[in-house]
Amino acid sequence: MSNTIGIRYEEAKTEISKIEKAIDDLYINVELIDDNTNGIANDTWVGKDADIYKEKILKYSNKLKNQTDSFKEVTKTLRNIIEDFKNQEESNDIFEYKNSGND
Repeated sequence: MSNTIGIRYEEAKTEISKIEKAIDDLYINVELIDDNTNGIANDTWVGKDADIYKEKILKYSNKLKNQTDSFKEVTKTLRNIIEDFKNQEESNDIFEYKNSGND
């Protein structure tokens, strides 16, 4: 019995698409937080405390946006790896995935 790892390519693509949709939804929700924060801060909040709360919320939402960008890069990499594996399998070659210097 050999140790074998398999990938169900179509299932993998479907799951990655779901992840990408969740990432897009998260980004949209963070944009809504920004818009609502700015709207409330400009219309109803007053004073230094209001400005401080606004800045903290916007700073946190920027961190979330940066994380969504990172998640997008991860899903892009996963798609590329899966496509490479599939192409190699289809061409019946031995595939050796080389880590790009991140040992």
